[in-house]
Amino acid sequence: DDLEIEILNPVKDTGDYQSDDLNKTSLVLMVKYRGLRIVICGDADGESEKRMIEEGKDLNADIYRISHHGSPASTEDEMISAVDAEVSVISVGYNSYGHPSDKVIKRLSEHGSQIYRTDINGALILRYNGKKTFLKTMLP
Repeated sequence: DDLEIEILNPVKDTGDYQSDDLNKTSLVLMVKYRGLRIVICGDADGESEKRMIEEGKDLNADIYRISHHGSPASTEDEMISAVDAEVSVISVGYNSYGHPSDKVIKRLSEHGSQIYRTDINGALILRYNGKKTFLKTMLP
């Protein structure tokens, strides 16, 4: 009864759910549990982020699992401001794309978000007791 999951993207009305660009069809979820709010972005692109903001989606969250492994094509300042999370998580491993981008790391840092990266910190374990969030990293 305490768990709510809202799909923020893709939105059927925009036609993005039928796009050939799989990043536009990537799920963005708002997970709410006893006052804790987590935005989980898959590989959503900057256009999807911008549209969610323009539509007035309530993106404010405590934890932000950022888009597209830290690609510079997403996680723009406007999205970071809209989410306004204390903690940002970048799910990334070795890749030839240069993810996460230094630009994204800088944007998150400038907004004061504490950054966790799976390539550096390993898995992130979240525990929440209804009042306080406990984060633990598990190095690979």
